[in-house]
Amino acid sequence: MKLLRMKITNFRQFYGTQEIEFAVSNEKNVTVVHGFNGSGKTALLNAFVWCLYGETTPDFEFPERLENERMFAELGVNEEFVVEVALYFEANDRRLLAARKMTGRKTSDIQATRAEPELDLLEFTGPTAMRVASNGKACQEEIDMLLPRGLYRFFFFNGERVEWLASTEAYKEVESGIKVLLDILAYERAVGHLRNGAAKAISARLMEHSDGRMRELLTEETRLSEKRAKRQDESEIARRNAASLLDEIRLFEKQQLKIAETAEMAKRRPQLCKTILIKPPVPAPA
Repeated sequence: MKLLRMKITNFRQFYGTQEIEFAVSNEKNVTVVHGFNGSGKTALLNAFVWCLYGETTPDFEFPERLENERMFAELGVNEEFVVEVALYFEANDRRLLAARKMTGRKTSDIQATRAEPELDLLEFTGPTAMRVASNGKACQEEIDMLLPRGLYRFFFFNGERVEWLASTEAYKEVESGIKVLLDILAYERAVGHLRNGAAKAISARLMEHSDGRMRELLTEETRLSEKRAKRQDESEIARRNAASLLDEIRLFEKQQLKIAETAEMAKRRPQLCKTILIKPPVPAPA
């Protein structure tokens, strides 16, 4: 994927419509963004992520308020606003435009209603552009095939949290993303459907030609299989929640190390946890 140009409209620090052209020539192909804290570097990172995937990074504060504060303050009550990010890029010899737009209405000086963001994906063939898919879900699936959701955090990431790339959770996301990229996941799902279908067909045939005891056993087997599948889903959700909480702990510890009043205690915390037999979280880098 080669990034060409981005247009941002009223997304966090970016008031009105702002555009950025990326360096793509053979001689000059690195674009550097420099700015003080709060100038919009993290917002720019999340503009990429929100445009392509409809989400934000874990360290992005107040993700529910994407609209620019100045723009919002200038609106009157009941006036509408638009937040949009459009990304022009090349992938697999195709020139594409991904645009995600959110509309909202100001209901008071501090509140607003926001519609579900809409995604569009266009492909340029010469001077004209054609819609790649008929709806946002299909557009998202097309983007996920170009750069799987499980891999994007290795391309769009906050340098201050680069240590995450070496974590166990990161390896799992790489594995998942590569399976999508190489269509391995599709084959695994097909095999799973075939196995489940065959098992159900055999159970149904046995139910037709079995006595009462065999039918009881088959019914119990079906119940246990459904229970196992449910527990596996719950386990996966719990694993993801635990990983998210660990990310938050790392972020909080890193912030504590930056505050003079808490830095010393934050440094002592891992040793104190060992003293009272509590497994400490992975310490944040100094």
